[in-house]
Amino acid sequence: MLLARFCPVGALLCGAACAAGSTPDAGAMDTVPSPADDDDDPAPSDDGPSCGDAVAQPGEDCDGPDLGGATCESLGWESGRLTCGDDCRFDLAGCSRCGNGQLDVGEACDGTAFADADDCGDLGLGSSDQALACTENCQLDTGGCGGCGDGVILLPEECEPAAANDEKDNLGGIDCQALGWGGGALACRDDCRFDQSACETCGDHERTGGEACDGADLGGATCADFSAADGEPFDSGELACTETCTLDPAGCMRCGDEAITGTEVCDHLLLGEQTCESLGHTAGTLACSDSCDGYDESACTDCGDGVAEGDEACDGEDLLEETCEGLGFLGGGSLGCAPTCTFDTSNCSDNTCGDGVLQGTDVCDCGDTGSPCTSEQLGDHTCEDIEVQEGGGTYEGGDLACQSPGNCTAFDTSACFYCGDGEVNAGEACDGANLGGETCVSLGHAEGTLKCSSGCEFDESECSDVPNPFRECFTTETDVVDSGLVTTTLTLSAELEIGSLVAELAIDHSYVGDLHVTLRHGDVSVDLLDRVGYPELGIGGCDQPDIDVTLSDAASADAQAACAAMSPAVGGQLRPAEPLAAFAGESSLGPWYLDVRDAYPNDTGTVRRWCLEISW
Repeated sequence: MLLARFCPVGALLCGAACAAGSTPDAGAMDTVPSPADDDDDPAPSDDGPSCGDAVAQPGEDCDGPDLGGATCESLGWESGRLTCGDDCRFDLAGCSRCGNGQLDVGEACDGTAFADADDCGDLGLGSSDQALACTENCQLDTGGCGGCGDGVILLPEECEPAAANDEKDNLGGIDCQALGWGGGALACRDDCRFDQSACETCGDHERTGGEACDGADLGGATCADFSAADGEPFDSGELACTETCTLDPAGCMRCGDEAITGTEVCDHLLLGEQTCESLGHTAGTLACSDSCDGYDESACTDCGDGVAEGDEACDGEDLLEETCEGLGFLGGGSLGCAPTCTFDTSNCSDNTCGDGVLQGTDVCDCGDTGSPCTSEQLGDHTCEDIEVQEGGGTYEGGDLACQSPGNCTAFDTSACFYCGDGEVNAGEACDGANLGGETCVSLGHAEGTLKCSSGCEFDESECSDVPNPFRECFTTETDVVDSGLVTTTLTLSAELEIGSLVAELAIDHSYVGDLHVTLRHGDVSVDLLDRVGYPELGIGGCDQPDIDVTLSDAASADAQAACAAMSPAVGGQLRPAEPLAAFAGESSLGPWYLDVRDAYPNDTGTVRRWCLEISW
């Protein structure tokens, strides 16, 4: 509830004192009345099992940010900001009748109607000839009073603006969070009222303060406001808003910018590691469609389909009008096609291909075996001269051979290599899925997934130097104060977003039923042990010694019921008194505190160790 907005009229609004958290008296404050019936509050109802899932279900007015489209105005109020209470009922505290010209509960004025003061002199903030005004939210505007601007907050002032540019506003210790916002920068207006225009609550689906967006409210931004990989604006796709209320262009696209983004499956020469073969063809050159939403398989080939295509010399009876004579067999004969879609010249006569001499229509002739070849037999060609059929460009190295004696019109590139052929060759760290046996760990990282870049270099972007789960401990032995409280502090070395948390405790104490153990971090506090065995086992709870336990929400047994006859009385893996899931989504940054309170005298102990294990 925004307390500064709803102070008692009889007190001329509580100003800074109310904003600091003082509670208005029940007679003056009551609750904010419903326009439909000022006398009847909504009847309480039991929360259903779905309350808190952020989706308004039947029987609920609302659930978290889901207000079902309702607003203060649709419920009959003049203005205001409707929110949802923890019981999934509308919280009308932010709604107002302000603007109807009548004084209602929580209003110090409305238009020209004033409650308990007519001029600045009535408030002790100036003289009687200094007029008061009424703000847009029906609170007193004391900007015309001599007292507003003197640096001292006096009721009904909420704050005092800075006297000079190098000074700060006097906000009386209040910030945006104290007024019910999630964060932002609170300021003081010239009329000594709070300026909440820069306050914000990320996740309320309303873009405020410094938020670039909030939920579906993108502030008019589109994908065209962001640049693609080629420096030009995106021209399609879907702009989104992150959980931290910043714009996320990951779903934006520009086909042809040489980057696969959004729903694109490819972009120009980037094929997402797909080939004709991976799509079920036997060979050929895969391309990307003009719209980047699919592949162009027109240059892929299927040896055995009876149609010679791509780099196939032939296919079945389709010899592309080639003959034995055309291949240099002066005696002619019957040319055939092998199952590999290469020419079968076994029935050609006067076979000069394979004599090791480059002549006639030969492009190469390395003799009867096809290798090794001399530079002369290859026509001074090397692997670097030969174009790679699968993806364009030329081979990067290797040993070029000839398909002789069967075919002297084609080079044998099986021993040539290029980045993208799946083999780790000279000058390459990796190739595609072939990482040469290396992992993130072998490269010095803690864990992660090692990948290979399109340039055949290691891509370590998904390697992590922080292990998951991450574990650190407090190990300084600290005495438990007899019938008192001791607090130890652990500051973790890694900043992580907490997924789940496990706590380990090692405490020597002669009577564990005396101990209350609490873990604190930021605004979250969780009771780990609450006087084990009390009251089930009697007045003092468990009367056995020592704690050496791992506390996890996933444990099947309850720590509160533990009391072993031998030390440790509380041991093994147990479920804490309150769920550790309360820390989920929090940052690990900042100090963690372990409070150990001894409820009764005459028993002593030592905090030996406590550890936190974070899965992130």
